[in-house]
Amino acid sequence: MYNKEERFKRFMYASMMLQLEEEEKARKASERAAARR
Repeated sequence: MYNKEERFKRFMYASMMLQLEEEEKARKASERAAARR
């Protein structure tokens, strides 16, 4: 059984990775849009 601290860290890390992925996707999308112009 985990203590709260460990679960919290794990959750923070996971949400951070998700955030980075979303930003990466957004950047690629905007680059594609710019290239289309």
